Amino acid sequence: MLKTKIVIDIKSAIAKAHSFSSGLGSSSSISKDYLLSELKAYSGSELHITLLDFKEFDEIEFDSLNPTILLTENYKSQI
Repeated sequence: MLKTKIVIDIKSAIAKAHSFSSGLGSSSSISKDYLLSELKAYSGSELHITLLDFKEFDEIEFDSLNPTILLTENYKSQI
């Protein structure tokens, strides 16, 4: 996956959410709304397209109609 600014920013936001939710005992998902609120510099379309790339690389499970993004074991091992 390319290391573009949006990819780096998304990974940073996911890591931030992951570290917070790990303390609560749940760390396998993230809300799309959380990403939108954390990454206001990007449009929803830009985030959506980039998340589809994450899905293609088996880093997340992502359904356009579901507000939750599931982190795969492959991705969690990178955090």
